[in-house]
Formats: sequence, structure tokens, C-alpha cells
Amino acid sequence: QVTTTNAGVPVSTPDDVTLNCDMLNNGKGNFIKAIAWDEGVGTFNTHLYFEDGAGHTIHYGLPGVLPDIVLGNNRDVPKDYRVAVVAIASNSIPTIWFFTLSGVGTPGFSITPTGVLSLTTASVGTVYNLSPVLPHIDMWSDANNKVNGLPGKYQFAVSWVEPGVNAVKYNVGDINSGTLYNPIGGIAVSSSSVGNIWCDVACYTNVQTGSRYATFCSQELGAPLPLVAYTLDFSSGSVGAPISKNSFVSPFVFCPRIEAMSQFDPTFVAYPWQIICSQQDSVTTYNAGGTTNINKTLIPVGNFKSPAIAAGVGMPFLKAIGNVQFTQGYLNIHGSPVSANYYARITNAATGAVTDPDYYIINTNPAYTPGITFSAADASSALALSNCSNSGDMLLSVWFDAQAGSSTGDIMYKLSGNSVPVKFRPTAISTLQGEKPTLYPNPAIDHVILPNEEGEFQIINSLGVKVAEGQLQQGGGVKVQNLPAGVYLLRTHSHTYPFTKL
Repeated sequence: QVTTTNAGVPVSTPDDVTLNCDMLNNGKGNFIKAIAWDEGVGTFNTHLYFEDGAGHTIHYGLPGVLPDIVLGNNRDVPKDYRVAVVAIASNSIPTIWFFTLSGVGTPGFSITPTGVLSLTTASVGTVYNLSPVLPHIDMWSDANNKVNGLPGKYQFAVSWVEPGVNAVKYNVGDINSGTLYNPIGGIAVSSSSVGNIWCDVACYTNVQTGSRYATFCSQELGAPLPLVAYTLDFSSGSVGAPISKNSFVSPFVFCPRIEAMSQFDPTFVAYPWQIICSQQDSVTTYNAGGTTNINKTLIPVGNFKSPAIAAGVGMPFLKAIGNVQFTQGYLNIHGSPVSANYYARITNAATGAVTDPDYYIINTNPAYTPGITFSAADASSALALSNCSNSGDMLLSVWFDAQAGSSTGDIMYKLSGNSVPVKFRPTAISTLQGEKPTLYPNPAIDHVILPNEEGEFQIINSLGVKVAEGQLQQGGGVKVQNLPAGVYLLRTHSHTYPFTKL
């Protein structure tokens, strides 16, 4: 379950959740899943969920909002994995956190924080439901350094918006060392004089030339508010060389998302990247070959939000399912009749055309009770899709299932095969049980209270260093008056609670 909160207090706004996911194939038939979600923009609480494909799970908490997440390989210890999460931290600064996943496939499956870095010194200010400042992250795949026969994932690109100057910024780095290659503050994606908001990034490699690219999508300010995609070449270093700009005239751009064929072979794939975004009450996909509305011909009346997209790796000779397709998803939040369903459609990357004969409903039951308040603004990020980022096979679908009149809802996920056309089988749906926001007061001055916990605890600072430990008594408090001001994690035997010390 997820509880939507405002300043740590549960509130009945069960539509205000942002979630993202990633997945890797371990090369041995198991799929490692990573899912991140928040409690809404009113509280800086992000939840992380990991599953190793062998039945072992991890829950973890972060002091952030609007999260995105990627999984990577551990160059030094190949049996371990690395994690990077970007979010708006509780100080309103775009931030990146790094972790190591150990004991994958064993009862000792665990997570260890290894560092945190501010992406910039510029605050995004107060975050609202419509704030176009969601940070995003993606990774290049490296076919020259494989892990269990699959391309390794070691280097990433991250994008964010600095609203004070309406600029989309980027940085690149190494997930193993937890470092950024460029100075804090990053580099502007473009020198546009009108400015850009909303953003996402997709990384890919041309397997014929070895060149590495990242395409950044955003909304360019100024009439007619076009959607733009800037492609930069990172083959020669950490500063991208401009390659191309694609502009798509759109009356309104809302929450654009982009994915790319990570191992792009132009012999087989015409379009390496695909964008999906809400456009007024519709959902439209974009690539260098043109635009396609993917809902009106199927569901003429409705309001379609929560755009999401997944991509295969783009190499058909790997014979993994879904290597040359984009899977796009969206939510119909109201209409006639109200469907309250999440839908998916398929685009063939070789042609850029929608290839499936129909839409496919992702959820088994309606995602929320028709009639509850589920606004277009709040429904912007309630669905996430991911293929295995290193192989392109399988499809992980994660969505928010609201509950009418309640502050609680469910984060649901389903793992499906994704042949063309995609078939969402009536398999079991898992509900993720996140930590409840029971730590208070937050922010804290001299103590915090955990009324439902007892036993040993540790307090970890933002650098992953243990700064305090002790024994909890049922209903007792933990003194924090001697801690410097900052962001901390209080870890018990079963949960991790983020809090801010004033």
C-alpha cells in the first residue's frame, strides 16, 4: 500500500503519486525489479522496492519526491548490482542517491547506501502537482563489457529542470563509483532563448559505429509550445556534442517520456527513440518519422494521462522478446463510459508505426472507483513500464490503484511477456507493501517517535555513514538533538524511515 500524505499527515488525495521502475535480466532466467514511488508532492517520502527474481524483496525509504530509478551492474563484484535514484530532495534540490544490492538470489538479499550527490545548487522551489520539474535518469548499455552474456550497465545520464531560468540541465556519471563527470550544476541541453520545461532522457549506442548518444525531450516555451527532442553525442566525453533537434508542434505538452533502443542498429531499426506525452485530452507518440495519436481511434471519448513507455534493446539477433518494439501506456481518467483502466499499445521500431490491432488493458480490475476526484494534474505519473534494460525481454508494468475517499491506495505490478502484439495474460498481480509514515515529528528538532517499532535501530546520514544506534522501546522516542541539521534515515530491523533534522 501507499499512503498519500501532506507534511507527513495522511490526506484523502489518492491520485497524487509519481512512480517509476527498471528491470534487468541476470542472464540466468531471473528478472531483477526496481520500483520507486512517492506519497505525493505534499511530503518528501519516496519508497523503493526491489525483487531479485528468486522471491526475496527489499523495502527502503528516501527523503525525496518525484523519483526515477535505474539498475546497473557492479563492475568490481559482478554478482552484485548497483542502483541510482534521482528525486527532488527535502531541501528542494534535484539529487541523486547510489546503492549496492548484495546477496541477489539468496535470503541475504540486502541494500547498502553508498553516497548521495546534489545535481545542482538551484532550488526548484515549492513542488506542486503541476510542477514540470521531474528529474529523470537513463543508462547506456555496454556490449563490449558484458555480464552473463548481456550488455553491462555502467554509465548514466540524468536530466532535470531549473525553473528559475527555465533550463533543462544534464550530467553524466558512473554508477559504480557513484560519481558525476561534470561539475555540480550540470550543463544546459540547449541554448534556447525561450527556455524549456518538463524533461526526460534516453541513452543509446549505435552498434555499427560505437557512437553513444542521449536524446533529451522537453517542452520548449513560447507559441506554439512545441515538444522538442535534442540528440547529443557523448562518444568523446562527458559533454555532449549537438547532433540534431526534432520539433513537434503540439497545443500542449504534459509529462513527456522518452525511451530508446539501447543497442541501436540502423540496419534493422529506423527510429532509435520514441516519445509519448499527454496532449490536451489525448496521448500521442512522437519519433523522427512523425506523430501518432494512440487513443482516439480506439476510445473516442475520454481524458488520457499518465503516459509511459518501454523499449527493447534494438538487436533482433539476440532473440529476446520485444527487442525491436516500443510499448506505450496511458490511463483513461474519465470519459463516457468511465473506464478507469491503463492501456498499452505497441510501436514497431523498424517502421515507427503502431502495429497492434487493438489496445490492451494492463490492469485486471478498474484502477480506481469512478466518481472520485482524479484530476488530470495528479494523474500525470501513475503508470510506469520497463523492459529488461540489458536484454529487452519481458515487460514490467507498475501502476497506482486508488481507493475512493481514502488516503491509501495500492502500487500494483505485473510481469508479462511482450511479443508482438503484446498479450497481457491474466497472471497474478502483486501488491507492494510500503512503509507507513509513522515516524513523527518530521522535520524533527530534538526527538522522533516510532509508536509501532521496538528493537535495535541505526541512524544513517546522507553519506551512508552510521551516526547513532541504540534500542527502541515500544512507543518510545529517539533523541536527535545532537545531530547536525540535515537529512537522515532511521533504520530498524524491518523498515527504513527518512526524516529531516532541523
